[in-house]
Amino acid sequence: MNESFTELTKFFWLAFAVVACSGAALAVAGIYLHQRRGLFLGAALPQIAGFGLVLMSLSGAGEALSVLVVLAFCTAFLAWKPYQNHSGVTLEAFIGTGFVVAMAGSLLALSLTHAEAHGQGLLFKGSILAASADDLMMTMFLSLPLALLLIVLRRRFLLINLIPLQAQISGIKVRTYELFQFFLLSAIIVINLKTLGAMATFGFLLFPCLSAISLSTCVSGIFWLAPAIAFVAGLAGIALAIVFDLPAGPSLIFLLALSWLLARNFSRFVIRR
Repeated sequence: MNESFTELTKFFWLAFAVVACSGAALAVAGIYLHQRRGLFLGAALPQIAGFGLVLMSLSGAGEALSVLVVLAFCTAFLAWKPYQNHSGVTLEAFIGTGFVVAMAGSLLALSLTHAEAHGQGLLFKGSILAASADDLMMTMFLSLPLALLLIVLRRRFLLINLIPLQAQISGIKVRTYELFQFFLLSAIIVINLKTLGAMATFGFLLFPCLSAISLSTCVSGIFWLAPAIAFVAGLAGIALAIVFDLPAGPSLIFLLALSWLLARNFSRFVIRR
């Protein structure tokens, strides 16, 4: 068993490398969504980005153009605030509408073009076990640097997210930095969506952040704990999928959720005792 697992690990080493980098980057993005009370938005955004990629793919557009168009749309989606301009439209309703329409639209588009099975794999399971060297390069040289930039600028972004009025009084161009933040978050999600799928993408946005909040008593600690938890849980999730021949997405979600439960109980019974 050990021997066969070692051989499988050598065969799937790209999957391990990609999930470690992608998970860490998404964990950092998830912290900002949590700060902005937008974790529900974190569930909708991968689905909406997936819908956009499906439509662009069906239109025959190249991959680079597809990513740029979807990235621009996701940034605009994050920046748009209809619930402040139109009575009766709450943020939750806006996000829920986007999620449902994107999911239904994706499945309808794929069904009409007889590409349903492949498209569902992209949207839900991803292609992490078939990750290529190009996927690793994209994650290492685009996704991780963007996440690092979010960490470097965390003080300014924190002020904008939590106390925007004080940031404005301090001379910070709040809207400009907001748009830049939305661009970084959208880019990290779109870059990793293809390999991880919508389900695992949201899992990495959600669980590492919650786990880090349970364990850390300071903001700076959260920014280092969340990527570390995502790194470990991601590797364990891929190993679980390989050993038991399970789909990668649900395996990753299981390990991420387990890490959160362990962190929560450890915090409750050990740290805060």
